[in-house]
Amino acid sequence: MDWHDACEVFALQFEWTENMLNSYIETYGAVLKDETLEHLTDAVSWVSIGKFCYIKCDDYEGGRSNVTKEGVEYAELVMNALKEVDKELRQTVRSPSGS
Repeated sequence: MDWHDACEVFALQFEWTENMLNSYIETYGAVLKDETLEHLTDAVSWVSIGKFCYIKCDDYEGGRSNVTKEGVEYAELVMNALKEVDKELRQTVRSPSGS
């Protein structure tokens, strides 16, 4: 699966992703660094917009999803933000002082 295809598949899961990110922020937001929380809230904003960037149809044409170009772009933004969150959390856990 190439990057574009992965973004399409991910974009179709934006509603679920939005719920999971909001739940994560609600549970752990108080202990996250500001920049990590900012990346997460940006991701929530992008999925809440991006979840409307697909064309509903009864079936997929040619086995492909019907995510719009904008939906793929939002998926890229969200995945890149989550990569940053992962990186920041790993740095926090690995640092001796936890800061």
